[in-house]
Amino acid sequence: MNGANGTDARAIVARASVNVNGAGEDMNANGTNGAGVLVVMVGTPGSGKSKVARERFAHLPIVDMDELKKTHPDYDPKNPATVHAWSQREAIAQAFAFLAAGVSFVFDSTGMNVARVASFVEQARERGMEVHACVVRASLAECRARNQARARTVAEHGIFERFAMVDATESELRRLVNRVECVWNDARAFDRLSWECDVLEAEEMLRAEGGA
Repeated sequence: MNGANGTDARAIVARASVNVNGAGEDMNANGTNGAGVLVVMVGTPGSGKSKVARERFAHLPIVDMDELKKTHPDYDPKNPATVHAWSQREAIAQAFAFLAAGVSFVFDSTGMNVARVASFVEQARERGMEVHACVVRASLAECRARNQARARTVAEHGIFERFAMVDATESELRRLVNRVECVWNDARAFDRLSWECDVLEAEEMLRAEGGA
């Protein structure tokens, strides 16, 4: 489970356990009856998943593919796709190491790969852990604006595609996980009609690109 920078996922798990125990936090006391918890972040690029993860789950280690990309010697913030496959493998290796140890953690990605989440759920339940999903939403305009404002940008096609998938993904995850929390991460108040209009806009953009 070694990555390009020599990181060993098992060593990360060991460090996380020591750090949390040293801080007086019990990483495995976040679920029902003290069970360990895997928190899966779900949302469109630009919705602010990583910020929400850091604020709400500061006591837990976070497996973040975007942060892992930055550790690769070939990382280019203007073209992060060049190390995407590597960061994906590294993140999955770290996730399974945490699960094998029964240690609570956050998996920060778009969360749209339900098959992958299902494999995490299976491993977690074998170890008596719970799985929670944190679904983070923001308006389509806000997701696009945040994406353009940061150094590491995502192709707009990817934003439209994932935005259109959020509701269906949440529905699927509700059948898989123990608990779903929804967070609206936008200065404007949430309005269901506006959200539905944004979804229609994203779908229309995909059709215009020939992506749907």
